[in-house]
Amino acid sequence: MISGYIAAHFAQKALISKRFDAGIFQNYDREVYRRLEDEISVFQNLMRFQPWRLYDLGINLITPLPALQKAFKRLHHGWLQTAFEKEIEINF
Repeated sequence: MISGYIAAHFAQKALISKRFDAGIFQNYDREVYRRLEDEISVFQNLMRFQPWRLYDLGINLITPLPALQKAFKRLHHGWLQTAFEKEIEINF
């Protein structure tokens, strides 16, 4: 959803300026990675867990733990607040 939100801003800028060349979208990737850098890093670290069945078993065992749920909420509160309560800043 975040990448779509950023894409919509770039598309809006293209429509307003009536420019549809690659230059108008040149910073799109930078903005997506800037905004999702932490999530991408977590995903890449999780991808290192092999085999998948062991990873799934571990997640299923620790997910119900209240301490893990509290830690998850604390770690991702800023993202959730930004995603739903504050305007996302886009730098063209």
